[in-house]
Amino acid sequence: MSAELLQRSAAGDVDAFMSFYDQTCAVVFEWALRSQRDRARAEDLTRALYARAWVSASDHASSGISPLAWLISIAPPRNPVAPALKLDRCG
Repeated sequence: MSAELLQRSAAGDVDAFMSFYDQTCAVVFEWALRSQRDRARAEDLTRALYARAWVSASDHASSGISPLAWLISIAPPRNPVAPALKLDRCG
């Protein structure tokens, strides 16, 4: 079902993307929370990941992996709040 939702999302179907989000957000946020060890940073990472997924949903079909694995695989290469982390350490 998630693969179909991503396919429809790639065609611009916002409702399909919202359904995909509803189906996957708990697992994705849990992963982000474990990787960031901070709720606010995990929320930022989750938002960045879904923004990237919306833009690149058409890439899933050629990935050959499950929708959830694809979603995690497109995570930003570096934490979008990394500059804030650096400033926190200096302050």
